[in-house]
Amino acid sequence: MIFEEEKAAEIIKKYGLNETTLKVWKSRGKIPERYLKEGFELKDKAQGERDDQVFRDIKRIFDYGKINVMSVSRLLEIKESRMRDILYNDIMPTKDELLAIKKAIKMLRIEAIEIMSLMNRLRVSEEAIKKLKGFLSRQEIKCILLFENRKTGKTMLDWQNGRRKSYPAEYKNEVLQALGVFITETTMM
Repeated sequence: MIFEEEKAAEIIKKYGLNETTLKVWKSRGKIPERYLKEGFELKDKAQGERDDQVFRDIKRIFDYGKINVMSVSRLLEIKESRMRDILYNDIMPTKDELLAIKKAIKMLRIEAIEIMSLMNRLRVSEEAIKKLKGFLSRQEIKCILLFENRKTGKTMLDWQNGRRKSYPAEYKNEVLQALGVFITETTMM
């Protein structure tokens, strides 16, 4: 079909294609015929009520701002522009993308639960401290935003980056609270 901008925009929205697709089709002067065929569907597009709920959960979790979107994008090898389209332009991800993003969040959540369990003891072990430092050092976690009190976040960031030598034990309750909130916020269907 000969390129028509309105028709192209409609197809791109319908199939959740990347925004750059419009420029590509415009430069070629045509829209691929397969998108115009009756009953055409992308095979791996996430569909159904369950996928819609997971998609909403993922968007909600990223909206809290405690997980670095672009780091997750790089980790999962999803183009950053595609990840932005998924999260901010309501473009439905493919089934594989949806499952990969869900799994990445779930792994961060499991790690936080494990650390919280280790730190909830009377004496915080070296293992707990090491795991906490590793968690806060992850590129996927925005350390300073994890904490409600920015001073606590800054102190933990300094410790995580080596500007503070020892674990700031006086912040144990704030760390437990931050982990608890993170675990609650990352709950998904």
